[in-house]
Amino acid sequence: GFYGELSHTFSEYDTPRELSFHPMGFQLAIIFDDRIRIYHIAAESLRLALELTLKSPSGVAYSHSGEYLAVACGSSILLLDPVRFLVITVFTGHLQSINHVIWADDDSRIMSCGVDGCVYGFQVKGSDQQASAGRTEETEGQVQNQRVFEHFSKGTVYT
Repeated sequence: GFYGELSHTFSEYDTPRELSFHPMGFQLAIIFDDRIRIYHIAAESLRLALELTLKSPSGVAYSHSGEYLAVACGSSILLLDPVRFLVITVFTGHLQSINHVIWADDDSRIMSCGVDGCVYGFQVKGSDQQASAGRTEETEGQVQNQRVFEHFSKGTVYT
């Protein structure tokens, strides 16, 4: 199999909090305290491709196909196109901060768990097509999406 080693030093003010590798290995998404950075992985270094300032980013995950990048930001999830660096949609519904995001095996859903003890699932496949077909409503610049799964457990704290 293929393996490699790459080292990168960040400044003392930039402490990585969470990271996710693109499934094909050519990108790396890193969450910091107030931003996400997406790097292209070169032969001997990381090359900054995108830096996006966010409020309280807390989780990041590439879809299994690498077609999407999910970023938990406060109580919302940004769905990004990691190739064109576009925000495809924003999933909302949590009342408190999201701790973690994970993809379904077939990339059809994003599952998220929050500090409020709620686990939500959002439909992903066709999200950009749904917006143009009118099944997703846009109100004052914020995209509203329906959840396809929800689980509440009072008193449970997911970390």
